[in-house]
Amino acid sequence: MNNPTQTEKKMSYLPPHEVREEAKLNSMISAIEAGKELPPILVFLDQAFSGSHRIAAWDALDMEHDAVELDNDEYVQIMQHLGLDPMYDSITEFEDFLEAAQELGFAANAK
Repeated sequence: MNNPTQTEKKMSYLPPHEVREEAKLNSMISAIEAGKELPPILVFLDQAFSGSHRIAAWDALDMEHDAVELDNDEYVQIMQHLGLDPMYDSITEFEDFLEAAQELGFAANAK
């Protein structure tokens, strides 16, 4: 049981890149404020593979991130699909990772 004096910390993800388009970010904030839902991001552990602007929009509004979370087996399969060693290689092309996750059926509706 949770201690009532504890505050729950929302999950925070590392975005794939910095916010590059302020207009896009502001548009997403406005959409959320109008009650629209944004597509979930794709994540493994604390790394997001999509959604830099969505993460910033949710953060600006102090909201939970909507995420499709990969498990370890899915991550390994995606890395192998890309010809990468999941133990030693790092993702440098986040779009390629997202595409591979979609091809393998692991991304659900994440974009």
